[in-house]
Amino acid sequence: MPDLYDYSILQILYDLDEFFVAMNTFEIRTYNTGDIIANEGEVPEGLLIPLTGKIEIFSKNFEELLTSGTVQPFRSVNTYVALRQRPFNYSIRFESAGDLLIIPQKELQRILSKKPEAANYLSYVTENIEIRNFAKTIDSLGCSIAFKIAFISRFEFHTFEPQSWILQSQEKARRAYYFFEGQVISQQKLSDGGRIVQWPVPCRKWSLWNETVEQVTLPSVYKTTAKTTGVSISCENILLLKKKFPEDFDKLQKSLDK
Repeated sequence: MPDLYDYSILQILYDLDEFFVAMNTFEIRTYNTGDIIANEGEVPEGLLIPLTGKIEIFSKNFEELLTSGTVQPFRSVNTYVALRQRPFNYSIRFESAGDLLIIPQKELQRILSKKPEAANYLSYVTENIEIRNFAKTIDSLGCSIAFKIAFISRFEFHTFEPQSWILQSQEKARRAYYFFEGQVISQQKLSDGGRIVQWPVPCRKWSLWNETVEQVTLPSVYKTTAKTTGVSISCENILLLKKKFPEDFDKLQKSLDK
């Protein structure tokens, strides 16, 4: 099933050789049009991936059925709840007849315990829309999936209160930041009589990236003026990615330098 591997979550969970071995633990079921796969409140038996047909996601409001979306073949219908072993907060059924691949929960947890980077990556992209959008940006650069997983899995999440210091003057940059929302400013005291200038630090764009890569000591300070959320990655991890994935890192660096 090369298409299934190439275009599904399985490429994140398994190396190709592992995938063919693991297929012995998978189950494939055939459903007719209208068949219910799972009801709201039920705990998933595993990760569910349609192979053929179309799956409808819906909920019930008294006697009315409210459709919230459909899922095409090879796209998992329950990544979020399967990863966290939580009950469905929606129901799913086959809108048109098809086959469903089931990775048992035990097998899913086994492979995630062996691959903490993949586990972190999937947790982040299913939890945060900003991370999902950033993952799409990495894809658009033509970077490998291995680089994308290694990069995003190393993020640290932050919530800064107003007037929080991110970087002090004359401090060496140790982390690059990607702010989701909030307000961050940079201030610098000039040599002409101590005049202070300041400028806003943009959100949804990497800050202090080159300074962190080059280990620059900055004359300016970075601080928040409103509650701010975002992620960061350490200098050590950036340099590790640069060494392990030189071609992918170069694509990312060129996009940041534009």
